[in-house]
Amino acid sequence: MLRRPTSWPLVVGLFVGCNGAVFEVNGVVTRCDDATPIVGARVRLALVSGVSGNEEGTSYTSPLGRYTASLNEPPSATARITISKPGYSPVDDTLNGAPNGDRNYCLSAGP
Repeated sequence: MLRRPTSWPLVVGLFVGCNGAVFEVNGVVTRCDDATPIVGARVRLALVSGVSGNEEGTSYTSPLGRYTASLNEPPSATARITISKPGYSPVDDTLNGAPNGDRNYCLSAGP
């Protein structure tokens, strides 16, 4: 009688269970005074609480001001997003769970 390993279904189940479990935030960054998209703003996403101990990701806004930032964490995690660009005051926000839909921010002229 041929015995098959019982660990394979478990391993396959773990990979399938992780599919789609990513903390992701998208949106547009504009100027607060006239809603012009800000190109090249740094978007930093840092884990506050979740599965892993210390994780962060960085992206930059496109010519239309759009950004996407993600962490390899479940959508229920808590993360801090910081958006900055020289010549503007930075914005910090705490996200208690990945938002549904776009999360838009505006930056004010500053130091």
